[in-house]
Amino acid sequence: MTDRNAFIKLIHTALSAGRADFARFAANDWLNAWSGDTTIQIYLARAEMELGLLDSAMDRVGRVITIDPEQVDAYSLLASALRAKGRADEAHTYQACARILKKEPLDPKSSPSWALHLQEAMGLASNADFDAAVAKASIALTADPQLILPTYSLMSIQRAAGQNSAAIAVAQNGHRRWPDCVAFLLILGQHLIEQGDSQAGVGMLHRAASNDPSEQITHRIVGEGHSYANLWPKELTAELSRPIPADVASNLGDNRLAKAVEGLPVEDEVESCSCKANRNTDTPSHSVEAGDQKPVKAHVKVVDEPLPEPQPWEAFRGPNAGEALSSEEPSPESETLLDVDIEFRRLAQRLNSRRRTRDEDGRSPAYIVLSSRSRLMQHFKEDGFKAIDDRVLNLIESIRRRYGWTAYRLYIDDPATLEPFGLAPVDPGNAWQIKLRLADLDRVLGRRGEMIAAVMIVGGDSIIPFHLLPNPTDDDDQVIPSDNPYATSDENYFIPEWPVGRLPGENEPDLLVRQLDYALKNHKTQAAPRSSIWSLSRWLRFGLGRFITPKVKSLGYSASIWRKSSFAVFKTIGDPNSLITSPPNEASKLPSQAMRPAQLSYFNLHGVEDAPEWYGQRDPLRDQPSQVEFPVALRPGDVINSGRAPRVVFTEACYGAHSIGKTADTALSLKFLTSGSRAVVGSTMTSYGSVTPPLIAADLLGQLFWQYLNQRVPVGEALRRAKLKLAAEMHRRQGYLDGEDQKTLISFVLYGDPLYQPSPTAPQPGVKTVIRRAVRPTTMKTACALGETNIPEEELSPVTMKRIEHIVAQYLPGMQEATCTIHNQQIECSGADHACPSQHFHQKSAHQSPSGAMVITLSKQTSDGKQRHPHFARLTLDPQGKVMKLAVSR
Repeated sequence: MTDRNAFIKLIHTALSAGRADFARFAANDWLNAWSGDTTIQIYLARAEMELGLLDSAMDRVGRVITIDPEQVDAYSLLASALRAKGRADEAHTYQACARILKKEPLDPKSSPSWALHLQEAMGLASNADFDAAVAKASIALTADPQLILPTYSLMSIQRAAGQNSAAIAVAQNGHRRWPDCVAFLLILGQHLIEQGDSQAGVGMLHRAASNDPSEQITHRIVGEGHSYANLWPKELTAELSRPIPADVASNLGDNRLAKAVEGLPVEDEVESCSCKANRNTDTPSHSVEAGDQKPVKAHVKVVDEPLPEPQPWEAFRGPNAGEALSSEEPSPESETLLDVDIEFRRLAQRLNSRRRTRDEDGRSPAYIVLSSRSRLMQHFKEDGFKAIDDRVLNLIESIRRRYGWTAYRLYIDDPATLEPFGLAPVDPGNAWQIKLRLADLDRVLGRRGEMIAAVMIVGGDSIIPFHLLPNPTDDDDQVIPSDNPYATSDENYFIPEWPVGRLPGENEPDLLVRQLDYALKNHKTQAAPRSSIWSLSRWLRFGLGRFITPKVKSLGYSASIWRKSSFAVFKTIGDPNSLITSPPNEASKLPSQAMRPAQLSYFNLHGVEDAPEWYGQRDPLRDQPSQVEFPVALRPGDVINSGRAPRVVFTEACYGAHSIGKTADTALSLKFLTSGSRAVVGSTMTSYGSVTPPLIAADLLGQLFWQYLNQRVPVGEALRRAKLKLAAEMHRRQGYLDGEDQKTLISFVLYGDPLYQPSPTAPQPGVKTVIRRAVRPTTMKTACALGETNIPEEELSPVTMKRIEHIVAQYLPGMQEATCTIHNQQIECSGADHACPSQHFHQKSAHQSPSGAMVITLSKQTSDGKQRHPHFARLTLDPQGKVMKLAVSR
């Protein structure tokens, strides 16, 4: 392990040697362990600028400024990058901030007026004329610049003047906008502890320690002898993942690096930051002035080794829920710091063992409520819109009270909600324009030190449309309605970056209002202050939970023919022996256990596009021939109100989440929501699964979803992580995503609040449940078995045909008379005669790369009275004709 001084020296030397590529690798190695280290963040931004990665560098220094508003080099670097991007006006603003902090004169012509007032306030404060300084700083703040420095400066001047109550109020307002600022966290944490709210106060100090592991900001704000030292790590070390290049090692000298790595003192070659904490010795020496900055290189340097490609399932751990702030003055009877010292030590031990995941992004999470003002008005008139809008505003305010979170209302066609972000309205009927505007919003939030961490769509397809993606499988579906593109900042819609949920409803406002009320209640519970009784009960639940696992009420209901794969999924949340199958059960004679209230419900039944019911299916090898082949297993009328509806529903049924043009009487997913279910996960079109383990497609997704939900992860995040894990697993097994993998990833959607947590025991403060990664995968292998000429059956060898017939007879006895189509599977797709996701994913190629596999699609229509039941089975064969995979439609 290498200590911090050695890393700083190594990165500094690499930059001096012209090896920005290695400096970038080394900085990332350190930040993988200590992502809040702003000094290393500045070094990394410098390396990124020298490599031509201006956007990444700008985002990085923008986040540093929100953590430490006195970081002079961050302002100077950002000004330089903006100047290189041709954004001179913005560059002048940030350069003015740097000059204010360095006490250098400003240019009245190029500097904003508020900056002139702020500089005058700083001068007055240095002369102890605090009243005049506060007045001038307040004038600067009333201009409402989108920068943190005026707010931070006013608070600092008020503290110096002894106006503690006013400083706390300013810190509270600043914390709502910039929740990662260490100074705000320290001051508010102290304030809450003095009031007696030690849990919330310690939580804030815990986060301050995470954002300032080296304590250089903390020492500047509260001094070196502060009472919270046990919260900070005692040693800062990390591993260097690659050898040091020869040209860097030669600049270090013969034995100097070895001494550094061993933890011995190193020479201080790093100049200090030109701010109040000018005694800090580990700030980069690359201070950037307006006149002496070297031109930013336009091309990326060639590195010795290829850049590591992030895996598509890797994710970033983001902030969590916490406590609301209290604005009351501290009482004389408040707890002293000594009273909570034991809790400090316990949390310090936990912090010292903290190791973040790779590429952990330090931005604060933002919850986005997305809808269309004009379309809500068209569907629900003014009164209905007002009822919905009032609840959206209440929901946003409730989420903002959750520790670390912020929230925004975004009507995609309303300039009033877009103007604060500098964005223009788009057509609410164009899904791709809406998706691009969300990506724009994420970039704007990034400059504030925030990120999209969850999106909730208010309205059905006629309010905010689904994306109609091409069908990757050879079945009856023309397109796949999907919300996946709304979950990404780029075109890789297979790998969602943040959870997305939708509150469907377009015929009457009652369903939307009810769902918004449910979401509001959930977030109020999460944001509510915790009493000592609550803390004790929580401790007892966690303590006893190690010995007594609370029984979660769950229901499992499967078609008889799929009971083996259903057992494997349902055992994640319930006793597999309690799984109900159809037949023998059916809607007209459901067993009593199906009518009891259940918290979690899992359905693996048939669904059809033009009927509301879900169906079972007889197993010819197990059930009596006299039983109905496709009995009606569940009807909308069987879903009971009065609090009996399951809180979370996962259904594998084909069209289980098909809601376009539907009502609660014609779609079971909507019926569950109207009856009180908080979250429904299902497929908008045909879904696929396995007959027996190993699980694939919808079966594997369901199993992973329940596993993550058992870890007290919110439903939207559980679904997102399940999709990432499914993609990872299928890449591991096959080396690519085939048609049914792709369809599973894009067709399954969530109806409900993406942050809903069914567990009565919410995660502990400090436990992060929203995951996002800072690096996106650049490539994704997808296979296509569509288009081109159908291969005649006669071209298959007799041995292969015999294998297929045996599998069909054993596992698909009802498909022996099915229509058969055969296609070669390609890793890349020319798209000459069909549409497929590979084309959307920039894999269109004139030269297809065969995977060596062949896909046989069996299709059959079965009539059961008036109802038509389509069936599809996909068999993937390897080059030797052996069956690698069998997927069956639900």
